[in-house]
Amino acid sequence: MTGLMAVLLEKLYSYYLNKKAVRTFLWLRARLLYGMIYTLSRNVEQVIINPAVSPFNNMFGDLIRIINNISLEIYNTDYSLFWPNELLKAHKGFQIHDYMKIKLSMDGFIIYDLAISEFSLDENQYKMNLLEQHRNQMVSSIPDMRSERHRKIYDVLKVLNKFLYTDLRIVDSYLEAIQNDEPTVFDWNLEKQKIEQGYINPYNVNTVDNFLAKNPL
Repeated sequence: MTGLMAVLLEKLYSYYLNKKAVRTFLWLRARLLYGMIYTLSRNVEQVIINPAVSPFNNMFGDLIRIINNISLEIYNTDYSLFWPNELLKAHKGFQIHDYMKIKLSMDGFIIYDLAISEFSLDENQYKMNLLEQHRNQMVSSIPDMRSERHRKIYDVLKVLNKFLYTDLRIVDSYLEAIQNDEPTVFDWNLEKQKIEQGYINPYNVNTVDNFLAKNPL
C-alpha cells in the first residue's frame, strides 16, 4: 500500500510539473502573440494616419506569418486538467473559436493586397490613356479612378484594424487567465505595459527628414 501511494504521489508530482511547463509555454507564446498583433495594429495605424507612408503589396507579410505560426502553436498545445479552471476554459475557447477569429483577421489582409493591385492597375491604365491622348492630340477628359481606388486602400486598412483590436482583446483575456492561475509568477499588466511602451514606428526611424535632423551639415 505504501509503495502504491508513493507511485501515485510520483505520478501526481510529474503531472504537476508537466502542466506547469505547459502553462509557462502558453504564457510565453501568448505574450509574443499579443506583441506581434499589437505591432501589426500600430503599423497599420501609422499607414492610415501618415500620408508620407506609401502602402504597398505584402507590406505586413512578415508579421502576418509570425502571428499565424504562433497562434497555431497555441491552438495545437494540449492543456487538460482533472478539474476545470479559468485557464482551461480560456484555452478551450481559443481552440474552439478564438484561433479561427485571429486566422480570419490575418486572411483579411489578402483584401488589402487586392486593393493595392486594383489601384496599380488603374494607375497604369491612367498613364496609358494620357499617353494615348497626347499622341492623338485629344482634348476630351480622361476618366480617373485613382483617387477612389486609393481611398479604398485606407478603408480596407481601417476595417482590418478593427479586427486586430478584437484579436488583441482575445489574447489579452487569455493572458489574464494565465496570470490569474498563478498571480505570483505572471504579471500580465506589467508585461503588457512593456510591450505597448516598447513599440517602435518602423516608418518613422529612417526618414530623410529624421536623418538630416540628426546629422546636420
